[in-house]
Amino acid sequence: MTTHTVTQADQKFNQLTARLKTAVSEYEEARALYTKVVIRWNAAKVKLDTASTELASGIAEFVDGKKESCK
Repeated sequence: MTTHTVTQADQKFNQLTARLKTAVSEYEEARALYTKVVIRWNAAKVKLDTASTELASGIAEFVDGKKESCK
């Protein structure tokens, strides 16, 4: 190999290495964001489930109260 060819190969290797590092950084950033979204999603789901249960309980109490007042 000539010096010119080795230099070109080195340059190409450096370019590909830089692109790989960028891709890895972007992947890690996206993964961290995804983790945050999943945590928020799960917290919101718990709140929604709790509110839904409380609503159903309140409706049941209301219906029972109406039944009692009709007797």
